Amino acid sequence: MNQASTDNSQNDNSQEAKQRLRRHFRIKRRQRDDCLIQAAVEHMLGGMIARGALIRGGGHIGIYWPLPGETDLRSLPTAGESWPLALPCSDGAGGLTYRPWDGDPLPPDSCGIPAPQTGRLLMPQEIQILLVPALAVDLHGVRLGYGGGYYDRLRADPDWKGVRAMVVVAQACISPVDLPRSAWDLPFDGWVSERGVEWREQASRTDNG
Repeated sequence: MNQASTDNSQNDNSQEAKQRLRRHFRIKRRQRDDCLIQAAVEHMLGGMIARGALIRGGGHIGIYWPLPGETDLRSLPTAGESWPLALPCSDGAGGLTYRPWDGDPLPPDSCGIPAPQTGRLLMPQEIQILLVPALAVDLHGVRLGYGGGYYDRLRADPDWKGVRAMVVVAQACISPVDLPRSAWDLPFDGWVSERGVEWREQASRTDNG
């Protein structure tokens, strides 16, 4: 077997393992407490504000439109009252963009998720933090999503990779065992669960929100 065949076989095995884990963690996350996760995110943002890591007028907070099983962050007091929000939109070609969102109803994007599809596209430097949903995350910050690869492709851009990005996840879905990681899976800066915020030890940032 040549190297290309070996690489393809390993990738196939990794994808099969991810599918099994997706089924597993979809069940596990039913145990989540959305109120505690919302409070933890709010506490994290408040701590960042106090330390000057989140600056008024310095850019948007990137959230997500919640799918079933995901914690709803659309009405967080800090984000809603003091900082403009941004939502992602799939472009129909595997890409992801962010636009400002003012709270108005939205039509579905190419993935069927409500998203802002008109107006100015935001540049990475216009977003102070990305809050990203997940089925699971491991202790290295490797996220298990739904398999579309949208956030992976977005963060493959060095400019977007430089934006602080946190996973929002149920405590039951924080895996003490390494999740399967493909070459394109970039670790996140940390995660927020019912137990609070955890920044990766490997990250260079010193926040302890």
